[in-house]
Amino acid sequence: TELEQISQITNVLGIPTTKHWPEIVSLPDYKLLKSDQLRENRLREVVPGLSANGIDLLNRLLTYNPRRRITAEAALRHPYFTEHPLPIRRDLMPTFPECHKLKLAHHQQQQQHLAQQAAKKNSFGSSFHLPSVGEKRTSFL
Repeated sequence: TELEQISQITNVLGIPTTKHWPEIVSLPDYKLLKSDQLRENRLREVVPGLSANGIDLLNRLLTYNPRRRITAEAALRHPYFTEHPLPIRRDLMPTFPECHKLKLAHHQQQQQHLAQQAAKKNSFGSSFHLPSVGEKRTSFL
């Protein structure tokens, strides 16, 4: 639900206060935030391997108050993008199979396994064959 999402966000970023975002009191569900349970920003715990510049950039990107949030243009100029290891060219990035190809390959493996299992239990002998996905089927008639 929306309240569960808000709870997860505030568990990491802390509860927004009127000090940092005065307009928050006008939001419909503001009263549901329990200000007696003020939480600290735990972003460093959630992303422990990220540099200080990385944490700073994430905090600026995730700032509750939209007026204080960093712009995309300013974010691209953030020092995080100039620290080592430097970003690499896109063509040097590792590639991964597309999700639908992985699902198709997994489905084909399952079908092949089922066909092998059926062939072992088959009382018709070794000539019986279950077609796999995409394989042309032949008629017995």
